[in-house]
Amino acid sequence: FFLFSIAITAIAQGTTCNLTAIQSTMAAKGYKPLLVPGQPCSVYFYRDSFGPETAFDSAQTIAQSMGGNIVVFNDSMESVNVINTLKADSIPLNGWGVWVGVKRLVVAGQQFYATDSTSSSFLPGSIVPNLYQNWSFGEPNNSGYHSGSCWLMGSCICGNSYLVCDSGEQCVQSYLNGGWNDISCYQQGMVPVIEINTCPQVTASNDTV
Repeated sequence: FFLFSIAITAIAQGTTCNLTAIQSTMAAKGYKPLLVPGQPCSVYFYRDSFGPETAFDSAQTIAQSMGGNIVVFNDSMESVNVINTLKADSIPLNGWGVWVGVKRLVVAGQQFYATDSTSSSFLPGSIVPNLYQNWSFGEPNNSGYHSGSCWLMGSCICGNSYLVCDSGEQCVQSYLNGGWNDISCYQQGMVPVIEINTCPQVTASNDTV
């Protein structure tokens, strides 16, 4: 016999999908609501300051503490809606654009992964279900890794550029035109947009008895 079972798991763990509580907690962390249309199962928040707290890992830590992630675009419409909402709200984007919840799997590696576990590792440009990609021409290129004047006799010697030389471009940004570029995770000035899923996940499986 086969039993068809359905498991429902809430995403925003610890928040019980209480939007008021989510907004209050995010406000205390310096994030403001971003009212993105066409995304009924998600709420979004952004931070418009440009200090160390806008570096990728700092923003992702806050996102995960709320059961969310740096936004991972599931389709082109979500990408367009998020970026257009930021523009329409006259949010200062400082020319840098928006973090995308995608990272390089290992330093200098060719494969990437979605930080919300949407996908396993993948090669840029390959078809990945529920993951929208829009790499700009020539990207990702890991620019600055072990190269240029910062790389001397097998060592990275530059001050401000040391992290790029040593670690490369591990993270991903979306330009305001929607195109993607790999960039250092330590870059300050990107707008972190956090997405919290407020709908339950439904998974189905066949159980053998």
